Amino acid sequence: MSKTLAKAVKTEPLKSEDAKWIRLVLTTYKDPLGKERTWEYAERQTRPVSSPVDAVGIVAIIDLPSGPEIVLQRQYRPPVNAVCIEIPAGLVDEGETPEQAAVRELKEETGYVGEASMPTSIMLNGTNSYSSWSHIHELVYS
Repeated sequence: MSKTLAKAVKTEPLKSEDAKWIRLVLTTYKDPLGKERTWEYAERQTRPVSSPVDAVGIVAIIDLPSGPEIVLQRQYRPPVNAVCIEIPAGLVDEGETPEQAAVRELKEETGYVGEASMPTSIMLNGTNSYSSWSHIHELVYS
């Protein structure tokens, strides 16, 4: 039996008013020499008011008799039209703490249930083109 892989079938521009998750932003700033410049980037629209971050990444460690192992997942990512190997991750929902989001996302994406540790300090990912703020949580599953 052949395994069907995900693949992009159509790519087209998205109108700003139709975007659900991000919006495009143009920022004007002055560089260290005082020259005015502009920068365009994508800004997440879904950060909960109650949370310092909009996303979590999870370093899930399974404590096996042969030693600890880290959980990775394969996930299709449309922007690169490829399956990527990455740590489990996801968005923080309204009314949810980053720790709760980490536990929920780990279960949704891998089936494992763990207990969240203290997060890292806030991590800024892809700062040249994106404004996502994340915490990384270590979850231990035994």
